[in-house]
Amino acid sequence: MKLDVIRELNADHARLASTLGVLSGRPELDAEAVRLLKDVRAQLTAHLEREDRKLYPEMRAAAEKNEGLREMLKVMGLEMNEISAKAVALIDGWIAGKGAGRFAEDFAFLHALLKDRIQREENKLYAKYLKL
Repeated sequence: MKLDVIRELNADHARLASTLGVLSGRPELDAEAVRLLKDVRAQLTAHLEREDRKLYPEMRAAAEKNEGLREMLKVMGLEMNEISAKAVALIDGWIAGKGAGRFAEDFAFLHALLKDRIQREENKLYAKYLKL
């Protein structure tokens, strides 16, 4: 069961990384970039909802008895709230046609931010989940 959850979440990450990779090569905010950004937003939202439903309930229950895990979840949760808020704000702005002049630069920042978070989730958070 746990391995199935991790496989689903990793598959989400792979799809998201693939779409982000396609976008990272786009020099401007055009109609295709907007379509891909809508996909990124939907993928990110679905992934966060899946984590909230399938991963975090068990992690939070285990954290009640494990201070280290509790602290890790707190830090990673706060960080994810900040990252997802930044990501959604940027994406929604781009979809609305704002920030086109800085798209390549701002998208590179967002891509690096999400890539780093994905790596930490897979290497740190998911590893802890599998050990529960």
